[in-house]
Amino acid sequence: MISLQGISKIFSARDGSSVAALKDISLEVQSGQFVSLVGPSGCGKTTLLEIIAGLEKPSSGRVRHGDLTQDGQFGWAGYMSQTDTLLPWRTVLENAAIGLEIRGVAKTERRRRVAGLVERVGLAGFEDKYPGELSGGMKKRLGLIRMLAYEPQVLLLDEPFAALDAQTRERLQADLLDLWRDFKRTVIFVTHDLVEAITLSDRILLLGRRPARIKREYGVDLPRPRLSQEIQFSEEFQDLHRRLRQDLLDEAPSGGSADPL
Repeated sequence: MISLQGISKIFSARDGSSVAALKDISLEVQSGQFVSLVGPSGCGKTTLLEIIAGLEKPSSGRVRHGDLTQDGQFGWAGYMSQTDTLLPWRTVLENAAIGLEIRGVAKTERRRRVAGLVERVGLAGFEDKYPGELSGGMKKRLGLIRMLAYEPQVLLLDEPFAALDAQTRERLQADLLDLWRDFKRTVIFVTHDLVEAITLSDRILLLGRRPARIKREYGVDLPRPRLSQEIQFSEEFQDLHRRLRQDLLDEAPSGGSADPL
């Protein structure tokens, strides 16, 4: 589904210096997989996700999806960031259908296609509400179905639940896993939360300190369906969490950083 071949990224600063963010990253993601990216703060996880999405160009290397080269194409992937990007002047239904509207789908068909998704994530009865009238968790659910509504092949999520309280985050993790299972999409998910990464993923990729390379890959063999409050007490979960945490601490920049969860 997705192939990264020798991806490097160098940013130019105003003073004329350069900063190497990513170096020679190669990666294959199969159709339907759930892959999480973890790594020290500032190592380039978001930059890599933006390159995959076509929002940022690599300094070298290329991204392919299927048999096609990325080359700045849009529409094949849905992108969701940590920041709320809902349009405040649009209702829940109108926000959910914006991708279909951009594609020229008729209004009646747009409403039909998003109505089931709205009900699916517990937003029935809020169709005519505006984002300012929704809770943080409801906004995130709306962001998820806005991506799914126009049927992208890949979902790219950049710490979408980081700002939420623990209970809401766990509910949304369960919602995301249900949607991923039923819609059979490929997911690449950036997170700083190791419990979240293990709960959600088939594979976890640890990026090293800048310029980031893939330091290690971990397979997650815990049985599905998963709920973090149930699986994190298993011996397998705790062993994987311990290895991930130690490897991540080894990559923390000198001077210290926040202890990974």
